Amino acid sequence: MFFFSIFLSNIFITTVHAESFYEAEYISDIYMNKHQVSTNTTLYQQARVFRESGTNKMAFCLEPFRFFDESKPYSPTITPRNLTPEQIDRISKIAHFGHGYKDHITMKWYAITQMMIWQAADPINDYYFTDVLNGNRINLYQNEIQEVNNLIREYETLPSFNNTSYTIVEGNKLIIEDHNNVISSFKSNDINLIDNRIILDNLRSGEYTYTFTKQDNFYNHPTIFYQSNESQNLMETGDLSDLQASFKVKVMNTKIELSKIDKDTQSTIPTGEASLDRAIYKLYDTNDNLINTFTIKDNQAVLNNLNFGKYYLIEDTPGVGYTLDTNKYEINLTEDNPVIQLVLENKVIEKEITIEKKYGDNNNLMNEQDISFNIFNNKNELIDTVITNEHGIIELKLPYGKYKVIQLNSKEGYSKVEPFTIEVNNTTPEKIELKDLRIPVPNTHTSNKLSLLQLIFQIIIILL
Repeated sequence: MFFFSIFLSNIFITTVHAESFYEAEYISDIYMNKHQVSTNTTLYQQARVFRESGTNKMAFCLEPFRFFDESKPYSPTITPRNLTPEQIDRISKIAHFGHGYKDHITMKWYAITQMMIWQAADPINDYYFTDVLNGNRINLYQNEIQEVNNLIREYETLPSFNNTSYTIVEGNKLIIEDHNNVISSFKSNDINLIDNRIILDNLRSGEYTYTFTKQDNFYNHPTIFYQSNESQNLMETGDLSDLQASFKVKVMNTKIELSKIDKDTQSTIPTGEASLDRAIYKLYDTNDNLINTFTIKDNQAVLNNLNFGKYYLIEDTPGVGYTLDTNKYEINLTEDNPVIQLVLENKVIEKEITIEKKYGDNNNLMNEQDISFNIFNNKNELIDTVITNEHGIIELKLPYGKYKVIQLNSKEGYSKVEPFTIEVNNTTPEKIELKDLRIPVPNTHTSNKLSLLQLIFQIIIILL
């Protein structure tokens, strides 16, 4: 309508002149009555055509109870008096789809169009066809009237997605179907239409507005209204203003950020020789369909642009040296909550170690108190020094890994045990029994007698 307003304004500014009209031929066998309720007056007539002088273009009456004077001049306008914008729109569409539209070429269509225009322009009064001049009321041309109304309704029908907003995740395809089946009559420079559907793909993050336009160029000129101060107003059929439909699309990024930590230390640094990396997780939807399988790397994982919805995260394989996390994590991605951060904890494998230290001989062992041991990790780093209690016991807990244990001291006269290894790869408690044995004392008496005999033997050899 805005385009037509500018177009008509330019016409009227540059070519302001009066137009004239006349009553032309009668339409045979079609009779019409107009009943004015306020005065209880009925006017009757045979259907007759209005035409523009000079061009003979057909026109329609807009004021059924005002007399026509063909000697009076008319001025064109796009805002006729005494009509609301809604009436102007309705009358324009009746004229457009009435007489002259496609196969509506017989003169009965002129009478039908005029009758419908009267009903729209002056709806408080009554208009009907009669069987003869000033005859009985008849329901004539009901199918034709319905056809015009159907054409108007079809023209006014917008795609079902008009004024709708859609939100999708980047990388996803958006398929929009027009359930009103009218999109084919609209055009857009932004989108290709496939059948009755719009398919949008490869949209980047952002907000988009798509507009469709229905253009009508059947007559190739606009609808024009003509006014006179001394005669009834008229109009000439033309094209309708463009019809527009639109929808919006919001494209968002979603993200699930996962961080892996040690449950005991609440740190990303693994305990012992364990590793938080290489843990394997599986992501499922609410129907238990596997969506993704991924591995923790550098204590983290990021899942980008999953569709909105609920998911469940389950650890399938823990990192080396850690126990399986049996929790089931629910994740709900929404437009209001597109980024979710989740901290995943694992408990390191630990073993309870009991070292029992005794000394003596095999037949008489006693608890050995205050014996110290150094414990080294696989990097030969000292991680702890432990000491036996009054019962000769050391109780400790070691995380996953392999350790070397070295005894530092013992009771006087007793040997130390050789360095030994503890390997922690499960949680089953382990008890290690150690004993220090008495160091043997050399037999010095026997040794001296042997040395004297050797000396005598050597002297005899010399004398010989």
